[in-house]
Amino acid sequence: MHMKPFLSTIAAMVLLAGAVHGQPLSEHFDSSASLPAGWSETSSPTGANWAVTGVVSHSPTRSAHAAPPNTSAYQTFLTTPSISVPAGQYQLQFWKHHQLDNSGQFPEVLAVQLSINGGSFADLTTAGAANAINPYSHVASAGSDSGWTGTTAAFEFCTIRLPVQTSAYSLRARFFARFNNQTSAVLPSMGVWIDDVEVVTGTPAIAAESPAGIALAHGGTYTAASKIVGASTQEMFKVLNRGAGDLHVSAATVTGLVNCTASATAPSGAIAPDWFGLLPVQITPSAAGNWSFTVRVSSDATDYPAFDIVVQGAASVAAEPDVELYRRESLYPLVEKNAPHLSTWSYPTPVSAGIAQTLYLRVRNLGQQDLSLVGATPYTASAASNCAVTQIARPAPVVSTLTAVGGYEDISVTFHALAAGSFQFTFQMTTDDPNENPYSFVVNGVCPAASSPDIEVRDEGGAVVANNGTAAISGSSAGIVRLVSLPVANTGASTLYFTSFSVTTASNCTAVATAVVSYLLPGASALAGMSVTPVAPGPWSMTLVAASNDPDESPFTLNVAGTATAGTSQEIEVRNASGGTVASGGTVSLAGLVAGTAGSTQLRIHNTGSGPLSLVSPVVTVSGASNCTCIPTAPAAGPVAALSSVALPVSITAGAMGTFSVTLTIHSDDADESAYVVVLQGTAAALGGGGGGGGGGGGPLLTSGGGGGGGCAAQADMRPLGLLATLAALAAGAFCLRRRTRA
Repeated sequence: MHMKPFLSTIAAMVLLAGAVHGQPLSEHFDSSASLPAGWSETSSPTGANWAVTGVVSHSPTRSAHAAPPNTSAYQTFLTTPSISVPAGQYQLQFWKHHQLDNSGQFPEVLAVQLSINGGSFADLTTAGAANAINPYSHVASAGSDSGWTGTTAAFEFCTIRLPVQTSAYSLRARFFARFNNQTSAVLPSMGVWIDDVEVVTGTPAIAAESPAGIALAHGGTYTAASKIVGASTQEMFKVLNRGAGDLHVSAATVTGLVNCTASATAPSGAIAPDWFGLLPVQITPSAAGNWSFTVRVSSDATDYPAFDIVVQGAASVAAEPDVELYRRESLYPLVEKNAPHLSTWSYPTPVSAGIAQTLYLRVRNLGQQDLSLVGATPYTASAASNCAVTQIARPAPVVSTLTAVGGYEDISVTFHALAAGSFQFTFQMTTDDPNENPYSFVVNGVCPAASSPDIEVRDEGGAVVANNGTAAISGSSAGIVRLVSLPVANTGASTLYFTSFSVTTASNCTAVATAVVSYLLPGASALAGMSVTPVAPGPWSMTLVAASNDPDESPFTLNVAGTATAGTSQEIEVRNASGGTVASGGTVSLAGLVAGTAGSTQLRIHNTGSGPLSLVSPVVTVSGASNCTCIPTAPAAGPVAALSSVALPVSITAGAMGTFSVTLTIHSDDADESAYVVVLQGTAAALGGGGGGGGGGGGPLLTSGGGGGGGCAAQADMRPLGLLATLAALAAGAFCLRRRTRA
């Protein structure tokens, strides 16, 4: 199988002892505590030099290290011996690790310079080379050098594509480090490390790795764990491409079978440079005793077009249980089989304090005899540090035996970190496995420090308004309510909590509030709604103040202003069940409807003008029904007083599961909206299913006779501030947040 490249997994490839066949350079700094023969170092000023160290390395057991000076700025060079490189495409590969000061105009850097055929050392671009993997993190500016800077968490893999030559040439590479004079006084442990330096061909080069993650050379031997006679098991090898061109495996054949049957499946497709393909090998011992065979991998590799791996082991006829533990979504054991009794596994992602995490596990019996789970609680957790394990769940009915050769039980372990920092706990299984009882391992991980929320407010046109900025409102008339809706978002990485809202310094206007929301999750947004009524024609303004846990914008002060024109005599407006305005031709998205069951929602017809609005018979007509029937209960024809409203209940029944829609037309004597159109739409669930709520807060929920609990999710994030909202309304005016999903 051809896998998508991911550089951190190729670490094992550079651990292969010695150079690949035909490789111009392969140096791992492991053979001596001194710099290898032919390698040299220079520094300016002198006094702090490159040296071989065993403190930090990528491949066992040493690396080349340059430490910063004690008092002054300096630069230092580590230079390779002269390397004879054949004609064609070659690459310089190595692993680097550094702790460098990247502040100021002149950051500390690590860089690579090249000398071709004895010429002067030049930077990569001048020399015609290029960073193919892991390019420089700092580009030269006035007085500074290009190179890598800052601090790496671990060794990083780098590939530099050398210039193509038509004939053989000599190459010298040197690693250049420049330090500032303040570095060692602040962090004396800082410096740069280089390891596993190689020059490789532009053609593919083959290597292999055992199922245990151990490098295998051509003709190398892998000894598998003891197997059971007649039981077919799989060993998963990796075919590695250590060259600079794609590797194509044409076949994987098995020869020399001794006391077993076996088969191998070749990786399919091209294997990219610095990556691998999977080589599954199926093994069935024939009788008790030793068994062996050879797997030959045929490919277009120029070094070993026929690469051999010797596979051997022992088999027994004794039937016994064998417990193994997997992550439920993985094909590989969580802890390596036959590993030491207590092993460690790191949780793959950072967690947040107090937020529950669930580890899904599969307990499998790979043995030839049934496995017994001992006791009422065979799975336990202990030795928790900075975390709490709240549940170890087993499916019903609970079993006490896992059948031989593949019987399994799925369990889940729920835990949460208590605070920022490292955490760990020990998980243990008690079984009758004769070799691994109890089976235990440590789960550890990291809980980063909590991040901050960040409030963002936009005007009705979508433009961001800064703190103390102004949102300009158009289209207001004296004596007529103007609904203002301003998007408010949390662009931070933690929850934004609101503590108070107030409207102050209102000029030539009044405001009315409905409700508020208490928080916004990271990335979520809501609408800040205000009903503003200008008192007289001319400019009007007000100030909205929102207090929250935003660390640098609390309170957030927003100036809202507009210019009112003379009011009209009547003005129709329709609002949905949540109080939101629905423009003529607009849509009301309904959730929670179950197919075949009548649901209802309530619209309201408002007169926001200064004179009576007349509803004309027929007041409401229905058209365009799709997958539904709709029965509105229309108000009587006649006047609706200024600044008042009448209810318009609507009953709707979806004919089948899926989307539905219907159009309502409301008739009145409004001067420009005498036929006011509203479209109701949504998605009906099957009878007995969830109601389609949740998500980002869509439209209002239907009241329905069926549909389960899912529909209620649309209301889950609408949490009023209660007394706080009442006090805010009494004190200064109005503000509402209607939750919606941010686009």
